[in-house]
Amino acid sequence: MARSGRNEAAPSVPVDQQRARILALLKRHWDADRDGGLPLSALGYGAFKELRFRRPQGAALAASRTVRAMCDEGLIRGRGYGYAITARGLESLEICTES
Repeated sequence: MARSGRNEAAPSVPVDQQRARILALLKRHWDADRDGGLPLSALGYGAFKELRFRRPQGAALAASRTVRAMCDEGLIRGRGYGYAITARGLESLEICTES
C-alpha cells in the first residue's frame, strides 16, 4: 500500500505546546456575549502553525485528540458550533505563561 506522504517530514509539536497554543487562541477570541466558539479546524491551524494543511478537515483531525483531552479536563468546552475556553482553562493558561 502506498503512503500519501503528507506532512511526513513535518516537525512534531509537543502536546504541552499544542495545549498552550489552543488556550491562547481561545483566549484571544473569547467573548462572553457571543454564542459560538472557534471550530475544531481553527484550533488545529492554531496548534500546528508550522504545518500547511490542504483541507480544514486535516487540521481538525490533527487537533482532535488534544482538544478532546482538554474538554475532558474542563479546560475548554463546546459552545455553539465550536469550542470556548473555561475559567479553569484561563487559570491554566496563566500558569503556563508564568513559567
